[in-house]
Amino acid sequence: MKVIIKRPIITEKSLTLYRKYKIAMYEVDLTADKNSIKSAMSVLYPSIEIQAVRTTIRLGKIKYSRLNKSYYRTKHKKLAFIKIKKGDIDEFNS
Repeated sequence: MKVIIKRPIITEKSLTLYRKYKIAMYEVDLTADKNSIKSAMSVLYPSIEIQAVRTTIRLGKIKYSRLNKSYYRTKHKKLAFIKIKKGDIDEFNS
């Protein structure tokens, strides 16, 4: 079974989004679509009701390696912004 939701993004910006608009940020698998993210969230947190899911892909940064004298790119990341209708997530209430 593939892991769809990797980890919550806990930063000042994500906590502000959660407090004002009830939007939680999660890093998800690059191949995950909105329906699979929504179903995975409902399995992880059965007490919440999800209103909407938005996704975005952050491209990896280009870095320079002094050791190999070459450029390389870090991994791409896919983020999910999950709008919650009812309920709370404990990780974002701190």
